[in-house]
Amino acid sequence: PITPTLSHAALMLQAMAGPDDRDGWSLEAAPEDFVGGLAAGIAGLRVGYSPDLGYLRVDPEVAVPVREAARVFEDLGCHVEEMNPGWADPAPMVHCLFAVGFAGMLGHLLDEWQDRMDPGLVALTRHGLGYSGADYVRAQGERLAFHDRMTALFQRYDLVLTPALSVAAFDATRLSPSHWE
Repeated sequence: PITPTLSHAALMLQAMAGPDDRDGWSLEAAPEDFVGGLAAGIAGLRVGYSPDLGYLRVDPEVAVPVREAARVFEDLGCHVEEMNPGWADPAPMVHCLFAVGFAGMLGHLLDEWQDRMDPGLVALTRHGLGYSGADYVRAQGERLAFHDRMTALFQRYDLVLTPALSVAAFDATRLSPSHWE
């Protein structure tokens, strides 16, 4: 959720966090007091700052403000360490799992329904049908290994600061900025 203030974000997180019988991955413990924790501040937190996650190209229009944000965390008393998390681009693994999920749910419907389905959804489903069972199992293993690396990262750092996007907003009529490959 996008909120106007940090206290609103804490309220949202407080409402959303905690156990949920509909989600087998949710934590069973009651959530911490996110709203009450705001008064403690962030001084002393360990912040891992990665300007590019070790593999992404980031436009200077994005990179510069993120680097400035890292300095603000230092000014607020955090221990900021520039780091490279050391993993490869997870996009191929995510693409496989995502597309195979749609292939599994919708692939059997294409013969009868594809002319009434969104063309992008049909393309995604067909793409997913191109993966083998071995591809899927390998991607699941990569996902579990990625989870382990992410868990280790958060044992070292309290927060990870990195760009959320590689480029700033650009004209909506384009698929990418004119200066981007």
